[in-house]
Amino acid sequence: MVLEPVVEKNLDKFESEWIVQIDENLRIVPLNLWDNVRARRVETKKRGLEEKVNEVLRTNKEA
Repeated sequence: MVLEPVVEKNLDKFESEWIVQIDENLRIVPLNLWDNVRARRVETKKRGLEEKVNEVLRTNKEA
């Protein structure tokens, strides 16, 4: 049995052509919680990068 590939019609649209509707009833995570988590992730990432930089600098000083 040979399956033919599905040919997609040109469904890609420019973002300017998108129709966007925000429905708060479909939200799983409350927006304020989502924003807080995203901010915390940014801070954690920054801290992690700072720690890595400090570790590299310490290693270079010891060498």
